[in-house]
Amino acid sequence: MKLLKLLIPLIAILFAACSTDSDDKTDSNPHHKGITVITELSGSFPSAAAEYELDIWTSEAWSAYIKSDRPLQWITLTENWGDPGYGKIEFELSANTGFSSRSTVICIQAGGYTKELTVTQNQNNSI
Repeated sequence: MKLLKLLIPLIAILFAACSTDSDDKTDSNPHHKGITVITELSGSFPSAAAEYELDIWTSEAWSAYIKSDRPLQWITLTENWGDPGYGKIEFELSANTGFSSRSTVICIQAGGYTKELTVTQNQNNSI
């Protein structure tokens, strides 16, 4: 019985310590300063047209752009800026009707930090 009397307050303290009343996204940061890409790009994207999202966390206001020396018609950033904390980069790929894959880089900047992500879309005859 004494053990139970000791455990109840301890459990209550643990629950209180784990709860949070804050909705501030930057206070609950499990990441370091800068830019963290939560949804990593792995491999390449299929040749069909589609929309994609990348989850990120930044310690500063951020923006994203396509790093290219000429305009690219096959990729469009539809969500490309945000406040500090958790955010999403949304982009659309048009169908690749060609017979070679294509690649570009999405560049994310937040304060003095930069992160580059390579986007590759498969060729038309790829499985």
